[in-house]
Amino acid sequence: MHAHRSHKLAGLLLVAALATPAWACAQADDAGAVDPSNTRGFFLNLRTGGSGVGFEGDRDGTGGGFGARLGYGLSERWTLFAGAEGGMISEGDGFDGLPEDDDYGLLFLDLGARMHFRTDARLLPFVEGSVNVVGLWFDDTEDRETTYGGAAASLGGGVLWFATPTVALEASGIFSAGALMDAEVDGIDQDADLKVASVRLQVGISIYPNR
Repeated sequence: MHAHRSHKLAGLLLVAALATPAWACAQADDAGAVDPSNTRGFFLNLRTGGSGVGFEGDRDGTGGGFGARLGYGLSERWTLFAGAEGGMISEGDGFDGLPEDDDYGLLFLDLGARMHFRTDARLLPFVEGSVNVVGLWFDDTEDRETTYGGAAASLGGGVLWFATPTVALEASGIFSAGALMDAEVDGIDQDADLKVASVRLQVGISIYPNR
């Protein structure tokens, strides 16, 4: 009887001895685990893509460009950002005063916020909103430097995929609507009131240096 109890106790001790290192290892792994999609802190985003823009009067065009953003993640859910995106519009109906077959430049300065979903996964869907300063420039048919300026508001969404805790790939789409309200032709200010809408489709890479 005593021998049976001794064997049983020894067996339990053996099981406990074998289980303890495995449990300790699992706890260490959990303690050292890094959130694969932690969006807290500062980040830099570089992006490229295509733009489609339409103006009042049935003029539209398409083109490509580049951009950059700097931002700060307040939490894994909310991020603030500021950015600039510019490019050349080379296909379409041109612009009033633009020589035929010439390109014109289009610039967006963005200030906004983004909300992430699925904050504990590598793949993060998001939505974002921003206010924008819009600029447009070209040399007109009389070779005069012409610029337009205005404002817009934007809504967009996309996905981030974290290849590593510090590097994420991004794909997004942004719709903007607003108006060009000021013009300058050869240094002379003019009033303008031209409605504008734009769609930007982009891919990019984000770096989170503080991981």
